[in-house]
Amino acid sequence: MPILILLVSLFSVVTQSPLALDRLEGRWTGAGQVRGQAVRAELQFEKVLGGKFTRLSYRFGEELPGPPKTFEVKFEGHAYYAACPGGQACTGQWFDTLGFVRVINATQTADTLASEWKTAGAEAGKSEYRITPDGGLVVTDWVRSADGSFREFGRVMYSRGK
Repeated sequence: MPILILLVSLFSVVTQSPLALDRLEGRWTGAGQVRGQAVRAELQFEKVLGGKFTRLSYRFGEELPGPPKTFEVKFEGHAYYAACPGGQACTGQWFDTLGFVRVINATQTADTLASEWKTAGAEAGKSEYRITPDGGLVVTDWVRSADGSFREFGRVMYSRGK
């Protein structure tokens, strides 16, 4: 009987590791390719509106030559993920400089936020935010083709910014 009590006690003190949205909080900078073009990108995850939402602010562009280093923004977007305390499923909305408003349905684990997005009457796709074992972040984006398959159009590798 003492062994059973000990096991129950051990299970009661085990805590779940934080999910991806919590672990992604902060500023990230990186480089990669979007639609075949080399880009520099920045993103930030932060709790907003009294902790009821997590906002993702994202932008990419190209680094212009010469000192001083300058960055020309080509695209910018914001997502708002509803808080999902203790849950792995989230919903949200995406807004960007192309004028799109997209519905987001996402799932998360400790290391990955997987978002499926769509715009009424327009394209649909998915984005994966995967935390790597070395503490980096890889973001991969796909768009759904007419035949229902997904085609990768972007991949950026990030590190935590300052």
